[in-house]
Amino acid sequence: MASPYYGPPPPYRRSLVGPVILILIGTLFLAKEFIGISVWAMFARWWPVLLILAGLIKIAEYEWARRSGDPGTRFGGGSAALLIFIAIFGLTASAIYKHRDEVNWGQVHDEFSVDDDLMKMFGSEHIFDSQVEQALPANGSLKVVCDRGSVTINVIDENKVKVTAHKKVFASNDSEAQKRDAESHPTFTVNGSQVVLNANTKGGGEMSGIHTDLDVSLPRNASVEVTTRKGDITIMGRNGSVKVTDNHGDITVEDVNGEVYASVDRGNTHAVKITGNVTVDGKGDDIALDEITGAARINGEFFGDIRLSKITKGLHFTSSHTDLQVARLDGELNLDPSDLRITNAFGPVVITARSKGIDVRGIAGDLKIDSDVGEIAIESSTGGNIEVTSHRGAVKLQLPSKAGFEVNALTRKGEVQTDFESIKVTNPDKGDSTGIGTVGKGGNKVRINSELGDIEIRKSVAEPRPPSPPPTPEPR
Repeated sequence: MASPYYGPPPPYRRSLVGPVILILIGTLFLAKEFIGISVWAMFARWWPVLLILAGLIKIAEYEWARRSGDPGTRFGGGSAALLIFIAIFGLTASAIYKHRDEVNWGQVHDEFSVDDDLMKMFGSEHIFDSQVEQALPANGSLKVVCDRGSVTINVIDENKVKVTAHKKVFASNDSEAQKRDAESHPTFTVNGSQVVLNANTKGGGEMSGIHTDLDVSLPRNASVEVTTRKGDITIMGRNGSVKVTDNHGDITVEDVNGEVYASVDRGNTHAVKITGNVTVDGKGDDIALDEITGAARINGEFFGDIRLSKITKGLHFTSSHTDLQVARLDGELNLDPSDLRITNAFGPVVITARSKGIDVRGIAGDLKIDSDVGEIAIESSTGGNIEVTSHRGAVKLQLPSKAGFEVNALTRKGEVQTDFESIKVTNPDKGDSTGIGTVGKGGNKVRINSELGDIEIRKSVAEPRPPSPPPTPEPR
């Protein structure tokens, strides 16, 4: 007679509910890639099938265990968490799907950059194209208003405004989409010499979810004003002023004989070949200005990279962390959250920075820097007074060996070093370190005051040439 078994009971096997559901979900996403089904719309309507499937699998596992004498399967914590998540997310998705026509999904799509396939859970995407045109009065100008969508301005020889509208509508069915399209055609209004083009994205109602891109062509001599809440703005070729306001999108302006004003909230700003002043206000990301035959003024908070070059009549940048002025920029200025670099500029150059490394090279004329935190490196090209105040950070200065200047350098916690024999250096164990003297015949004054950091005054390795005067712009 066999002895009874007193060992531990056979271990429970894990349930197949979790793996089977994951395989099914993965299969649906694979089907999306190959045959284009909308996984999200299917989930919003059919998610309870997953719970039914889980129940059927558990019943089958129970029956198998009962017949085979096995201890059965254990419903793991991962499978339970998965089913709870499916139930919560499924109830939410179903409620949204049921009321999808009561929400402006086009606005949701724009504001949160929701994937188009996810948007199809709430309404299918419908595309409509249309064309409209309007005669332009003599000496007329154009104003474009677009709530959601990009605006592109180009040049034509005809004395009219021609528009091609590319429209995207999220709607639950074709008839509803066609109705919203018919109610939201772009419209023209003529106010004296000004033509107002309205993309009319709200023509189908506040909840219509319409996104319209406008391709606009008009004569080169017409001034242009464009306002959009969400979308890119591109303007090419104008003999007149350009004004743009964009709350969320990139701005590109090129080849303009006139003033350019840009008000931005989010996005990048790029302007090139502008004969006139350029002003950028607001907050955003990157800024790039090049070949500006006028002055450039930037005011606001910009969190990307700022790249400026060839600005004839000077620039002024103001933010909460940095204030700088340059009389003329023949080279480049690069500003990012941690560094400021300027090459080949005419002074006066005035820089005030809170927390930033500063590298200034090829400066002709007066230079004044006041820095809170960060290393300062300066290479001066020709005569000019230099005044540097550094609260925390080293100061490295290169000067032409054949120039004449008077030096007065002081650091309270640091050392002074120099290549110039006529500058007397004092570095006591306690107290201020100084470098005082006259090089050549004197003349320009160099004043450096540092609270914490070393000061180096070196001879330039190669005598730099001053920036050349800007060429006279050719008429366009």
